Parts: sequence; structure tokens; C-alpha cells
Amino acid sequence: MFSCETAAGGPHAKALATGAPAAVVGLGPTDAYGVACSVGGHRGVAAVRDSGGDPVLVTDEDLRLAQRDLARAGLWQELSGAAGLAGYRRLRRDFDGPVVCIATSSGFKDVGVATERHPALEEPTLEDLIP
Repeated sequence: MFSCETAAGGPHAKALATGAPAAVVGLGPTDAYGVACSVGGHRGVAAVRDSGGDPVLVTDEDLRLAQRDLARAGLWQELSGAAGLAGYRRLRRDFDGPVVCIATSSGFKDVGVATERHPALEEPTLEDLIP
């Protein structure tokens, strides 16, 4: 198991590196506000350690690329929700069997969603709806 978290904080990575059972870690700047917290939990640290996995730190750029590619596949994730795919790509490893990248959120939670306004159309036609 791998914990995929923003390089701006990485509470699991720091706990695993120091041998701590859990960590309270300050956070650096990141656009992935969904994982922008300063507390790591003991369950995540134990899961990664006991499985023989590793923490994987990803940048905002890694997250944006993964988010874009997920969107192209029809999966709308907020930036932090793309951490699993971004981490898998950062590993650059082959695995025997399937790989599961957990998407943890929805694009509805992304900052800036629904900030653009459009006028309401009275009795729209098909031509009005096609860009």
C-alpha cells in the first residue's frame, strides 16, 4: 500500500521516515486543499508500514496532470482526489496484477467550480446549447 500525498506536507511520509506511529506535520503551500491538513493518522501510517509499501509525495503539477487525464476519461475529481493516480505515476513501477488508485472526492468540491455565470435563456433552442 502506498500513501499518495502532497509534497507540501506529507504527514505519512514524515511519520514513516522517523518511525513515529502518527504525525502532526505543518503544511506548506498547495492547491490540493482537500489534503491540506496538518495531521496524519496512525491507521494510515500502520497500513503503509505493515504492507511493506511506501509514502509517495506528489506535486501540484503531478496532481493537475492526473486530474486532467481523469477528466478526459470521464472522471471528475477535485485536485486532491487525483492523488492516487499521480502517486502511481510517480512510482514508475510495474506491479504483478491489478493496481487500484482510489479517487477520494468529486470535482464539485474543486475551488472555482460554478463561479462562471451564464444568462438564463427563455425557451432555448438546440443551436443555443451547442458551442
